[in-house]
Amino acid sequence: MGQPVTVRLFSQQPVTAASVSGRPAGTRTYEPPWDLRIEGYEPVSLPFPLLVRQTGGSLQFVVKLPVEAYVEGVLAGEMGGERGAAALQAVAVAARSYAGRFRGRHRDDGYDFCDTTHCQDYRAVRGAPDLAEAVEQTASERLWYQGQAAAGYYAQSCGGHTEAAANVWPDQAAPYLRARPDPHCPRLAWRAEIPREKLDQAMRSAGLQLGSGPLSVAGRSPSGRVSRLRGSGGKVIAESSFRFAIGRELGWNLLRSALYELEDSGSVIVARGQGAGHGVGLCQAGAAEMSRRGSSYREILAHYFPGATVGVNARGFPWQKFGGERFDLYTTTPQRDQVLLERAERLAAALEAKTGLRLKGRPALRVYPTVAAFRDGTGEPGWVAASVRGSTIRLQPGDTAAAALRHELAHLLVESHAHPGLPLWFREGYVLYLAGQRPGAIGPPPGDAAFRRGSAEELRAVYRRAAGAVNAIATRHGAAALRQALATGKLPD
Repeated sequence: MGQPVTVRLFSQQPVTAASVSGRPAGTRTYEPPWDLRIEGYEPVSLPFPLLVRQTGGSLQFVVKLPVEAYVEGVLAGEMGGERGAAALQAVAVAARSYAGRFRGRHRDDGYDFCDTTHCQDYRAVRGAPDLAEAVEQTASERLWYQGQAAAGYYAQSCGGHTEAAANVWPDQAAPYLRARPDPHCPRLAWRAEIPREKLDQAMRSAGLQLGSGPLSVAGRSPSGRVSRLRGSGGKVIAESSFRFAIGRELGWNLLRSALYELEDSGSVIVARGQGAGHGVGLCQAGAAEMSRRGSSYREILAHYFPGATVGVNARGFPWQKFGGERFDLYTTTPQRDQVLLERAERLAAALEAKTGLRLKGRPALRVYPTVAAFRDGTGEPGWVAASVRGSTIRLQPGDTAAAALRHELAHLLVESHAHPGLPLWFREGYVLYLAGQRPGAIGPPPGDAAFRRGSAEELRAVYRRAAGAVNAIATRHGAAALRQALATGKLPD
């Protein structure tokens, strides 16, 4: 899962005209920053590459983004008003697990996932702080069963009883996806009236035949959900075919689940039901209730995926948290990594003394158990030893973490005090200056785009140029000029 995922935006209907950064959209890849505008929709701008294709008279928009950013967008689309911290964290793990298990679902179409509930409802927006926190607190964690990636299914409401995956998708049968009562779900009662003439039209449009006689339930799954329906003359059809035909013709919120009773008065079909969605796996309404009652996200996941384990890799390592004076450490190997807390305190104090600045907040150190887990959790290539996301320093394990810590602490310090108008080359070069990296040859500083593409060696050369440009300023004007530029955004002549 370390490689970025590709997601198609605006999947629900064809788009024939759009503009990117003020110009008509055409077949090409747009590197950030870009601004996508389509009439009738809010503008979209994400810090990731955007691919635009012209296919069959319409435009296709595909964004390439890290897995963790994808999960944050899924939370924005799937969780609605449910904002319990533990519930958000549980769904983050489930959504990340789904992405890992079903990646490439639309491979034949040229991307991994669509942005609808056919895959996961992804919103191309920057998430709210609580969504970002849920992603960060569960970073790279997924569900596993007997060493294999588990399918992280979830639904809005199970109606008081979850459904077995085998009864919805026979090829997805799994011991951790079984039907069971859910005392935490507040259910969700609904009622739908369907005029007979509209029902018949929906069936004709779907190529189904029920006849004109009474409609009744012909079979149910062990969870109580309707599995088959019977029309006149003994005609029997699958409930899923019936519900999808109704949804396509009359709206998807009419029959909200398969957990219902039917009444047929002849002219009107009345369905009284509970729940919303397929009911397999995690119940979002139940998870929200468990969160309100004080359950942790691990307890929520254990309830809805019995037998599955949560971890950063197939061995299911859990994160452990350790607090220092100014930092928090998240690790799966405390005997190895706890020394980093003391080292971080010492390095931070030295950087603050050198710059006169002070680290803000309470930063976190997250040390991944393996290089593969680091790649999976961050989306960074293997040659990158560490990176910063928000206020968290993410590190590869062992000696690499120790060597990279000073650099990433300098990143946190610089970015938390940098004027928004400063070019990227100055911020990156100042970080390297503070970290004591040897600068490259003095020359024109690199543009922002140079930091976003290239091989490992090409990018190292770009960073050396940035360090050289900053070092030249320090040599000519003194270190105080660097601190002044950081605060004001004005570079010395």
